[in-house]
Amino acid sequence: MSQQMLVNLGAEKAVLGSVLIDPAAIHRVGDLVTPDDFHDERHRSILGAMQRLRASGLAVDFVSLTPKLQEQGELNKAGGPAYVTSLINATPTSVHLEHYAAIVSRLAVLRRLMAVTGKIAGAAHNPDAELGEVFGLARRLIDSVAPLALGDAVLAWQDSLGAWLGGQAEREEERRAELAGDRAGRVQLPW
Repeated sequence: MSQQMLVNLGAEKAVLGSVLIDPAAIHRVGDLVTPDDFHDERHRSILGAMQRLRASGLAVDFVSLTPKLQEQGELNKAGGPAYVTSLINATPTSVHLEHYAAIVSRLAVLRRLMAVTGKIAGAAHNPDAELGEVFGLARRLIDSVAPLALGDAVLAWQDSLGAWLGGQAEREEERRAELAGDRAGRVQLPW
């Protein structure tokens, strides 16, 4: 699956349009998505400017947003005033903001997972890599995408990893013993 398939521009536009038609919605967006969650660079610029307006205590609407983008040299990068207006026109209501934001957030996490799995695969392809180091890298990268907060989930991950590493260590000991010719005490019966 390509990263291009992990994009919903309609949901991205609806999040931004919801804030533009209901400026108070910026308070709900802050807990749901970040500019980096947006695939479209224009949308990242727009949400970033919206957040800066909010942090400054200014209204987050078309009238204050376009000058803020202009002031930061991002108005053209954000598609210009016509594009910002199109976000308003494309969003009939802000009622479903949380739903649209959840779509944007979920797809962003999936894109990030795709990126880190490539790094994990690269580390795993190194025949000289220490298993503990590869698993440590994998854990850090996966946690950087979506840290596990639930105690049970962390425990399940740790138990699973421990069991797998224990099995790997056992197999490695057997392999080394076999290479050294030391098979004493290990008889495998066919039944």
